[in-house]
Formats: sequence, structure tokens, C-alpha cells
Amino acid sequence: CDHSLKNLQIDHFDLYVIHFPVCWKHTGLDTPGWGASELGDTSLIDTWHAMEALVDAGKTRSIGVSNYPLVLMHDLTTQAKIQPACNQIEVNAYYQRESLVNYCLSRGICVTAHTPLGGGATNSESWGTVNPLLEPLIKEIADSCGKSPAQ
Repeated sequence: CDHSLKNLQIDHFDLYVIHFPVCWKHTGLDTPGWGASELGDTSLIDTWHAMEALVDAGKTRSIGVSNYPLVLMHDLTTQAKIQPACNQIEVNAYYQRESLVNYCLSRGICVTAHTPLGGGATNSESWGTVNPLLEPLIKEIADSCGKSPAQ
């Protein structure tokens, strides 16, 4: 957190987020472990408590998570002193995740959609998923509004 605050030349974040609910062994900022990563042994709730300490220290106003499924959100909300402000998850027309979205909203946790356009051609080619941008209904709605499907 301190490293990022210094790099950005700010004194606090509005929102600081745990990106993914997996603990990786920290190899240092100069030697990122992507690719040759090892799992770490810090629990998710211990990580959350460290995030809460950042709020208490005034380094961030709010804290949240990303990519947390329902069971982990429930674990977190029942153990946290400070409730998450948001959960950033993949949500789109073909992956609506109603139970997770409703769980978050019922607890005042904002849901922020990543990949709201379904990942487009990349996900379609890699995973065989539907590309909402090519769907006739999406195109029809966009055309009627004078917009592109992505808009």
C-alpha cells in the first residue's frame, strides 16, 4: 500500500481491493513471482484484517474484494470488522450470478462488473463463450439508440 501511495503521490486511496482470493508467496516488488509463483500461507481473513488496519491508519477510505464467490463473501462478511465496500466480479448478460449479486446487494456491498461485455472475441475464441457484442438483440438495441453494441 505504502509503495503504491508513494508512486501515485497521494496520501490515501478511496478504495483498496484484494484482487483475487488466493494467497501467493510474496517475492518482493522488484521480483514479482508471476509464472513461478508459490502458494503462501496467509489466510484470507488475516489479509482482510490487514486491509482493515489500512482503513484505521487512514491510508484508504474503503476496502473491497474482487473475484470472491458467494461462500467466501459469506465467510468474509461474518468475520470482518469492516464490511467490504465492493466485490468486483465477472458479470454480463450471459453470466449474471444472481445469488452472489443479491447476497452482496442485500448487505450493502456494491457489485462492480468486470468483463461486462462478456470478454468479446478473446473469451469467445479462448473459451467458446457467446460474444454478446455479436448478438442480434444487442445489435438491434444499439442501432435503435444510434450506438455501437459496446456502448
